[in-house]
Amino acid sequence: GLLGRALGEVDGVITALGIPGANLTVYSVDAAVHTTQNLRNAKDAKLVGAGGTDLRIGLRAIEGQRPRPDVVIIFTDGDTPWPVTAPPGAVTVIALLGRKGDTFLPTPAWAVTVHCLLSLG
Repeated sequence: GLLGRALGEVDGVITALGIPGANLTVYSVDAAVHTTQNLRNAKDAKLVGAGGTDLRIGLRAIEGQRPRPDVVIIFTDGDTPWPVTAPPGAVTVIALLGRKGDTFLPTPAWAVTVHCLLSLG
């Protein structure tokens, strides 16, 4: 549920920035890249995976994309190994998903990290 809500927020940000209909590429990653979807709305993403996340695999796939993305947004609980460097040429935002009171794992200094907390009320 939290991931679906977060994807809806991406659409809200895109609209607020005045760029509705932006081209989005959504990678569904755990221990492998399961799907790559080109979408107009993030909330339409079909996510696949079963845990054991290694985002280094997904970030390597993004590095191979042409044209390269301007912005990479990663939705995660943070329980993943991180590469030493950011995807080249892209601003990277890590959206750490959790609940109020959760302890979050560290994220790399090369990314902007935002804590996205599920409201229980």
